[in-house]
Amino acid sequence: MSERNTAEGDAAGTRVKICGLRRPDDARAAVRAGADAVGVVFAESPRRATPEEAAAVAGAAREEAARLGREVEVWGVFVNESAERIAELARSVPLDVAQLHGDETEDVARALLPLRAVKAVRVRGPEALPEIERLAAQGAFEAVLLDAYDERARGGTGKTVDWGVAYDAARSARVVLAGGLTPANVAEAVRKVRPWMVDASSGVERSPGEKDPEAIEAFVRFAKDALASRG
Repeated sequence: MSERNTAEGDAAGTRVKICGLRRPDDARAAVRAGADAVGVVFAESPRRATPEEAAAVAGAAREEAARLGREVEVWGVFVNESAERIAELARSVPLDVAQLHGDETEDVARALLPLRAVKAVRVRGPEALPEIERLAAQGAFEAVLLDAYDERARGGTGKTVDWGVAYDAARSARVVLAGGLTPANVAEAVRKVRPWMVDASSGVERSPGEKDPEAIEAFVRFAKDALASRG
């Protein structure tokens, strides 16, 4: 899996997700910038979206993508929500991917099919690697999202993951790198980790839930150009 993952990343470029969206205009800005996915948060967070806000974000993103002749995915972020509630929101928004940040098992991911699932792992250090490898090997999750460990929060802290650990993880798993990524550091992160996707939220914001279109544009451009410009 590691060889295929690296080859895909080099050939197609690093995928980009802009998360924590609550406003349709921010969704349109993300799509115009070239983001491959947008994310809405249903868990407890300053960026938490109502189902109505999430549907508006999803609709704006897909309309803008259609106008530009391409596609965009809509991801929903959950923490220990029931499979029934996730499936309900996935139908009503609608969602393409469920991003699971709690204690959800492979059984939950399989119960959500055909909705795809990504499992988040909070990385404290190298001790996270066996769990990441296990999640990748058992096949229920499309990818493993790496976020920084925090005792009080499940994500969205703005803390940076240890990129050395993330690099090792990306050799055995399809990795979404999150945690503390900004326009200033995303190119270095892509070159050092070679993830399948990078994910930004607080790093492209003016305030929680209000994105900065210029920061989004710079983040997407630097992420996608990082490997092409390596010298």
